[in-house]
Amino acid sequence: MSSSSVEQAELTYKEACYSPTSKKYGNWRIYLQSHWERSYGALLGEEQKFVAIIPTTMQRLQCDSRCKAYNVTTLVDFTCTVMEKYYVRRLRSLVNSREVAPRLLLQALLKKAEYLNTDNITRVTAFTYLVPGERSDEKYEVDISVGICMCEAGKHGKFCKHQVKILKCFSLLPPNASGVLLKQGTG
Repeated sequence: MSSSSVEQAELTYKEACYSPTSKKYGNWRIYLQSHWERSYGALLGEEQKFVAIIPTTMQRLQCDSRCKAYNVTTLVDFTCTVMEKYYVRRLRSLVNSREVAPRLLLQALLKKAEYLNTDNITRVTAFTYLVPGERSDEKYEVDISVGICMCEAGKHGKFCKHQVKILKCFSLLPPNASGVLLKQGTG
């Protein structure tokens, strides 16, 4: 859309800024303001040969509110703001070692293994232990060097409560305890 005067361009810009769509999408309003400042700043120097070209997206703001699902403006806004914030947060938590899932798993398994103590765990070899089950008299063999326990979860290589209790009592970290720090398990 083109304007024949600065006043007409300013009027169109203000209408676009105060439209319901612009109020709903704050980042779009910021983009619109930065574009206006760049365009208006260039126009002030060349006022005698003025032809203000307002992006056609400003004219389509009313259409954007009706086509929410797949309009380009909304997708770009989402990609540039929401996804960026999400990935920044995820990267920061990774870099700062604040990944919560392993810590929460460790806490849950420690709670399940509260019935165990050092007295009822039998050491067979340097890395093999016999740990009693919670509901039966069965003892599970735990090989901490490879991270295997004979319980249902441990047979498939999962980090189980029996391995957690060995981590807690003897400060031995199995290889399948990904993301769990030794100080978290023993401290």
